[in-house]
Amino acid sequence: MTCHRDANRPCHRLLELTDLGLSLQHMARGLRDRAQTHMVEVRANRDDDDARTS
Repeated sequence: MTCHRDANRPCHRLLELTDLGLSLQHMARGLRDRAQTHMVEVRANRDDDDARTS
């Protein structure tokens, strides 16, 4: 992200993704969507692993 100070609003900052961030945005959204879809499974696997290693 880049940050630009707005001279007209001293306490306001406008945050924007860099070109690299923009190029990765689609992939990051896909990962987020997949993670959200499988979160119940992830939590169950974590719980199983915690139970085995405790």
